[in-house]
Amino acid sequence: MKNDDVKENLMQAFSTNRELIVDIFIPPDEFLLYYNGTASDVFCKSRDGRTISFPVKIIHPYISHSGVKGSFVIAFTKDNKFHSIRKLE
Repeated sequence: MKNDDVKENLMQAFSTNRELIVDIFIPPDEFLLYYNGTASDVFCKSRDGRTISFPVKIIHPYISHSGVKGSFVIAFTKDNKFHSIRKLE
């Protein structure tokens, strides 16, 4: 494979990658702000350094008595709309 082909493949992979990895820790007392409606969006940095925000409702499946803690992959559509979230083990 030529260098130009490798570069083109890398550019295509980068442009179609619609996932971000984020590390989230929201303690229970802070999560009450979301639960009570005082806050509706979560703000965090992805591992690649981008600051993102998303509605708290997408992490509801991961709420426990200890809040929300973990690393998550957030996938987006080609229009940069939320598609899915999954927790990394």
